[in-house]
Amino acid sequence: ARKRVTTGWAAQGQERGYHKVPALILFAGVARLAVDSESFLDNSWYTAFPVLTLDDIVDPQTALSLGVLFLVLAVAGVIECLRFPRVVGHRSLVGVARTLLQVLGDFVLIPYYALSPAEVPQLGYQATDVNAELVAQCPCFKSYFCTPWLRNPYAAFAWYTLLELLPLRSRPEHKINRQRVVMPDGGTVCLDWVEDGMKDEEVAKVLLIASTWSGDSLTSQARTIAGEFLPHGWRVVTFVKRGAGLRMANPLTSERTFSLDIDQDLITCVDLVQARCPRAFIAGAGVSKGAVELRAYAARFGAQSKIRAVVNIDAGISWNECIENVDRNLPAIGKVLADSVNAPCLEYQRKHGSEKFGDLTKVQTVVDFLRVGMIPSHGSEMGVENFMHQYTIDPVTIAVPCLEVLTHNDMLIPQDCLDGCVNLHKMNRHVLNLTTVWGTHAMRFSGWSSKCWLPRATFEFLEAASKVAARAG
Repeated sequence: ARKRVTTGWAAQGQERGYHKVPALILFAGVARLAVDSESFLDNSWYTAFPVLTLDDIVDPQTALSLGVLFLVLAVAGVIECLRFPRVVGHRSLVGVARTLLQVLGDFVLIPYYALSPAEVPQLGYQATDVNAELVAQCPCFKSYFCTPWLRNPYAAFAWYTLLELLPLRSRPEHKINRQRVVMPDGGTVCLDWVEDGMKDEEVAKVLLIASTWSGDSLTSQARTIAGEFLPHGWRVVTFVKRGAGLRMANPLTSERTFSLDIDQDLITCVDLVQARCPRAFIAGAGVSKGAVELRAYAARFGAQSKIRAVVNIDAGISWNECIENVDRNLPAIGKVLADSVNAPCLEYQRKHGSEKFGDLTKVQTVVDFLRVGMIPSHGSEMGVENFMHQYTIDPVTIAVPCLEVLTHNDMLIPQDCLDGCVNLHKMNRHVLNLTTVWGTHAMRFSGWSSKCWLPRATFEFLEAASKVAARAG
């Protein structure tokens, strides 16, 4: 694990609070620009910045002052960028200042990043013949070159969000046939099958994609992963949870929400996939929340797993640590995550009423949603911490090839939790860890074109696993 340890004068500087100096420099710079404006004191401080006219800027003395200020801020930003692991958070003013400095520093360092060599991902696995054969067929594992202008996690996350919000092209890459599966309690989950022209009995390989926290088959991850597999004879299907779907909504049809862990919904859908393609090798690729579900499925069924190889992308091992980190340090992101799963519950409550849900209108954080939405919908009276803790997964029982892909630059998984994730291979010979320094949660933008590196890494591993399984019979 790449854990930062400071010694000597650096450690003394942290103890004395010197690590906060770059943030204080940013505050001083902003205050200096606004100090001569009375509007800074009347809650319209944003009007303080345009007080510099063009004549002021071209004035040599003013231009020199602004240049020195920018240089100081740029140096402070570079200092923040070179910290590892980086400070992530925007709840406090100091956190916001340090985040802005990181964005500035990463912008200044774009030429340096562009000239830097590609990183060699950290690859961990136990020395077995199967693992050696799998790794030998995955050349993508040898290097990862992060897009220079998207090395900052906030910039990468913003770009990823923009990709999700942009309308799809008039002719999507693939036609989707949605199969709705009604569960015994009336809840509905979906299997989004990508149309490929193959007959079911002819299909030899199936990829089951487990969608994100509230995703579906049209998210950028699902589409790019599908696009990597389809040309090579794979059938692709995406599992969409209850109440999920960013582009193709799957409305909530019962008072029960999806679970933090594997439940009967995913088990039933895996059985349906096998029944439809009985001769196929079934592999799974999960992103974020979907990766947690696939890991739990593989751990529960062990050698009897119908999913015979899995790739889990950016999945923590402790819900308590991850959700607490998001709500505490990243409240804006936590609010978006909470709203995305709370909205279907609100809509169901408005149309049908509900005796299980609490006051959903007061949900502001993920923990709020768990408390008034998910926990009561599952008929549980547990506290939030105990409810999340019960879904901690023990990977020891996984008995199929399992690749865990992580990044040290992940904003949503705290460093302590990440340190445990990157060492899962030490607990189980079937688990391989592939960890990059750069990237962001759920995406690894690569090259100047910002093409995601994850679909190729996922394909190479699962294609290799299918060949190993075919030879083993």
